Amino acid sequence: MTVVVSADTEADLFERSAYAVFDLCFALEDIAPRYSRPIVAPGNDLSDLLFGWLSELLAASADASIAFSMFNVDRLEEGGVQGWASGMPTGEVARRSKPVVAIEEVVVDTDRGETFTAEIRARREPMLRLV
Repeated sequence: MTVVVSADTEADLFERSAYAVFDLCFALEDIAPRYSRPIVAPGNDLSDLLFGWLSELLAASADASIAFSMFNVDRLEEGGVQGWASGMPTGEVARRSKPVVAIEEVVVDTDRGETFTAEIRARREPMLRLV
């Protein structure tokens, strides 16, 4: 599945991209920002940084069992991105039928004037599982 996100600033692109990915996992309108986690990811260019940011968010969500619904980027520069995400326990929120389990590819396009656009390819949970 591919999601396309646009924003006027790099930080806003990262925050909107995170919201778009987590909206594929959970019904975000019902999630209160009760618990926060710091998020740090390395990277060299915008595509690499956004890939790392989204991957770290998914890993932090799974590790802490938190459905994130609010995202903030504090620092974004070549070499790394730093921010935080807030949400509530996954057991208290509605999950989508096939949530995102991994980010496969991110391409950020900066050639559209003053707008940043990202194409995010995500892998969703398969419908059937072998037992």
